[in-house]
Amino acid sequence: MRKTFLLKIILLFAQSLWAQIPASPSQDRSGRVEEILVWKISEELKLAPKEEKKISEMIRNLNIEKSEKALVIENLQQKMSGELSAKDSKSILAQYKKALADYNQLSIDEIQRVQKILSLPQSVRYFSVKAGLSNKIRAILGYNSRNEHHTSSDVPAVNAEKAAPLPEPKIIEDPN
Repeated sequence: MRKTFLLKIILLFAQSLWAQIPASPSQDRSGRVEEILVWKISEELKLAPKEEKKISEMIRNLNIEKSEKALVIENLQQKMSGELSAKDSKSILAQYKKALADYNQLSIDEIQRVQKILSLPQSVRYFSVKAGLSNKIRAILGYNSRNEHHTSSDVPAVNAEKAAPLPEPKIIEDPN
């Protein structure tokens, strides 16, 4: 009896831990960013718990939709990298155009969804806070506004193709 009870407790504990493990590191990272965004928006806009819950659900659903649309775009990009006939090229390009339009439509949909939950001034503040947080995250990750990766934000990017060649090193001899 005691062993059965302990076994059930251990299984429940293991199951709860297993449920907390994300399917991939990117899901874990995006989940954290999502939580930070909701927290920051809630704090900045002083949202009531009901509004915070609605915004949280809206952000989560929007991120799921964006992930699905991004996956479609990624799959089409992979197809485009291979050899295609003229007919297939035309079809893939049309699908790619629609996938990009669908993905970009989500930004417009987000505005409409936010306006259904928040007042107009809160909606404006929502997008301001979201943009500011996105910029801070990009800066922390080392990306500038053009998505160029840098090892340090203090060092400007140098295009290796346009850089002037260095002069030959000079040998300095000490006369002593």
